Amino acid sequence: AKGARQGSIAFIACSRNEDFLRLFWGCVLAGVVPVPAGAPGLVGSASAARARAAYSLLSQPFVLTTEDEVEAVAELLE
Repeated sequence: AKGARQGSIAFIACSRNEDFLRLFWGCVLAGVVPVPAGAPGLVGSASAARARAAYSLLSQPFVLTTEDEVEAVAELLE
């Protein structure tokens, strides 16, 4: 992510395990702290409420997701 530095926090929201692993290990290798948020398709669930609370608690960190899930993640974090 543009502007991310070592120690930055990245909120990872994606459904597919292989995408999650790429994003997670990319963060680790870049020195960015990965925070798994779960699947973005959980809008309206208790998991979605926890994800929104974590996002707010972390002062709106970088969000990493796949191109296919951008809209779902935006809806999840509204």
